[in-house]
Amino acid sequence: MKKLTTLFLLTMIMATGVLAQTETNVPGGQLNALNDAVLAADSGDVLILEAGQIYPNEGSIDIAKDITIMGMGSIEDGNLPYVKEVPAADGTWAAQSIQVLNTFKIYNVFFNGYRGEEENTNNDRCIRVNEPIDTLIIEGCVFEQYRKRTVALNKAVD
Repeated sequence: MKKLTTLFLLTMIMATGVLAQTETNVPGGQLNALNDAVLAADSGDVLILEAGQIYPNEGSIDIAKDITIMGMGSIEDGNLPYVKEVPAADGTWAAQSIQVLNTFKIYNVFFNGYRGEEENTNNDRCIRVNEPIDTLIIEGCVFEQYRKRTVALNKAVD
């Protein structure tokens, strides 16, 4: 009976965790909307980016939770959501668009490291892994104009 009670409680805890996962639609066109959504997300959440929308962001987006970012567009239709890095108020640029500190999955998103005619330089990297993590999944994404490495694995990924 004790094993049955333990199994029941374990099942309920796991079911609660699955139900706690939420999908959040992130509005396009708003400065730092994606970063704000990442900060507000809980582990296990899925952030939905709208097809054809631009997501401007100042600085690096730090992924410190186990989250998924899902773009609703497709490469074939040419309408992937576009994460665009912009300079901070003081004119500085981040060294990378996304810094991964935990398990992370991203699907169907377009990244371009080009910083504009005035800068005439490319970003060093798009995604940088700075902590040992279990999983990094990048699927259906497009990366352009990155000068060094598009994905820098500075720490282990199992």
